Amino acid sequence: MTETSTENTDRSGRDAASTVEAASSRFLRCNAKKNMLPEQRQTQLIARYSIIPDPQERLASLVNRRSTLLPLEPEERTDALLVPGCVSKVWLAASLENGRCRFRLHAESVLVKGLLSVLCEMYDGASPAEIIAVEPELFEALGIARNLSPTRLNGIARVRERILSITHDFSGRFFSAEGATPFQPRVERSEAPG
Repeated sequence: MTETSTENTDRSGRDAASTVEAASSRFLRCNAKKNMLPEQRQTQLIARYSIIPDPQERLASLVNRRSTLLPLEPEERTDALLVPGCVSKVWLAASLENGRCRFRLHAESVLVKGLLSVLCEMYDGASPAEIIAVEPELFEALGIARNLSPTRLNGIARVRERILSITHDFSGRFFSAEGATPFQPRVERSEAPG
């Protein structure tokens, strides 16, 4: 590969990253209006960011994009909102508005904050049942997970667990208030060898 073709590839990757960042910001702002399901949001995010050829550039683009979540102010960052098991401090706040979950977060690490913002935005505005039904696959699908340390992957997993815990709590409260049965995820049982 010549120097010129390498330069063109690098420039096209940067151009693609800039284009994707602008499109993604517009896309996420429109999601609330369209009431997209988390699975649809995830699929579109994967499609939009997969056009960036380099996984490191995809990661940088995801981390550096502007979050659509409302900020979690310093005075709101209490121990009660701290997500246990994260190396970098992460605070996650959630509320239930008209049967829809709303999330806000803050993390001390810019990388963690960027990744978790994407995760929370994917679920923001969805019902508890919709959140419980969709596992985050975008980091693996975009080749980003393999570039993250085990501690970062653990932090993402801890936040997903907290989202599920909050969502299950909201599911019970919402459906109890409505007089309906809460969503119960299917539990698969494996047979013991034997």
